[in-house]
Amino acid sequence: MTNTFLRIAVFISVFFMPFAVYAQDCTVLRDAIVNLREPFVGSYNVWDTVHGEIETQERYKSGIVLASGNILVVGTRVFPAEGDRSVLLFNEIGRNGRVLWEKQHDLANIGEVVKLLPHPKGALLLVNINPKDKQPAIWVGIFDAQAQRLSQKTITGTKGAALHAYDVEWQEGGKRLFLAASSEVPGSGLPASSVVYALNASGGVVSQNSFVIGTANRVNDLLVTYNGDVIASGFINNAGGRKTGWMMRLRKDLS
Repeated sequence: MTNTFLRIAVFISVFFMPFAVYAQDCTVLRDAIVNLREPFVGSYNVWDTVHGEIETQERYKSGIVLASGNILVVGTRVFPAEGDRSVLLFNEIGRNGRVLWEKQHDLANIGEVVKLLPHPKGALLLVNINPKDKQPAIWVGIFDAQAQRLSQKTITGTKGAALHAYDVEWQEGGKRLFLAASSEVPGSGLPASSVVYALNASGGVVSQNSFVIGTANRVNDLLVTYNGDVIASGFINNAGGRKTGWMMRLRKDLS
C-alpha cells in the first residue's frame, strides 16, 4: 500500500511541476534571431582569383574530370561593353585548385550552356543557341582535352519548331547519346511538348520520339539504366493547368 501511495505522489508532483507551464509559452525571443554569416565552403574560387579584376563576366555551367585528375570546366564569358556578347570559355583546373589555362571560342548567338560530357576524343558540349531570323536550336560540339574544337552539329526543329535542350547522357558503352529537349511552334497555339533524340558519337541525330499528348510537357532529366533503357523525368500540365510529376521508361529505340 505504501508503494502505491508513493507512486501516486510522484506522478502528481511530476505532472504539476513548473516546467509544464513553460512548455505552453510561445514568446519569441527576438534578440535570438540573427542574420547567419555565409558558410565557408572551402573550395577554390576561380571567379575571384582569376577573373575578378577584368571587365567581363564569367558564368560557369558544367565540368568533367579528365584522365589526369584535373577538371575541365566550361561556361560563357560575357562582354557588357559589347552589348553582352558571349563566347564559350574553357578552363582546366589542377588538383590544387590552380587554373592551368583558359581558352575561349566564338559561337554565334549563344543562349545557354547546358552540359559538358566526357567523349572518346575529349569532351562533348551541349549549348542552346538563338540564331538570328531563325528559331532557337541546339548546338553540339566535340572538343579535345585541350578545348580545341574538333567538330560541331546543329539540331533544328521540324515545321518551324523552336528547340530547347535540357539534358544529355551517354548510353551504356558510349556508342550513343540520348538528348532531352522541348519543342514548340511559336504562334501555333499548340502547347510545348517533349522530344528525346538518340545521337551518334559525332552528335548527329540517329532517331527521335516526340511526346505530343495534348498538354504541355517537358523532360528535364535523363537516366540510362544498366540495360540501356532510359528513364525520363519531368512534368506535364494536368487539366487544371497545374504541373504534375511525370516519368517514362523508354527502350533503346525510344519507344
